[in-house]
Amino acid sequence: MNLEVKTGEILGFIGPNGAGKTTTIKILVGLLRSDHGKTFINTYSMEDGKSYKNSFGYVADNPFLYESLTGYEYITFLSQLWEVSYPEEIVSDLLERFQIKEVYDKRITDYSFGMKKN
Repeated sequence: MNLEVKTGEILGFIGPNGAGKTTTIKILVGLLRSDHGKTFINTYSMEDGKSYKNSFGYVADNPFLYESLTGYEYITFLSQLWEVSYPEEIVSDLLERFQIKEVYDKRITDYSFGMKKN
């Protein structure tokens, strides 16, 4: 399969149950290995590790959250995990995008269901 998604475009998969939509996404983001072929995003091979994973964004349908952390601590933790240093203004932008700027210093366990889904 070959896909071309240009900057700023959003890609979605539509198909019947069992068609392989979730499997394809999991292969693209590195959660599963494909049985055949190679996976590239922006010319980076999955084997390139950090460069590959830093070349795209992915939001899981049921993300795992460390609920004992604050929103700020969680974003900082993820940036360290992915070895990406975010300047303060980018962290602030992410807090706004996920609509948690007002509660960034509170524990995730205290967030509403909707806030956790964002």
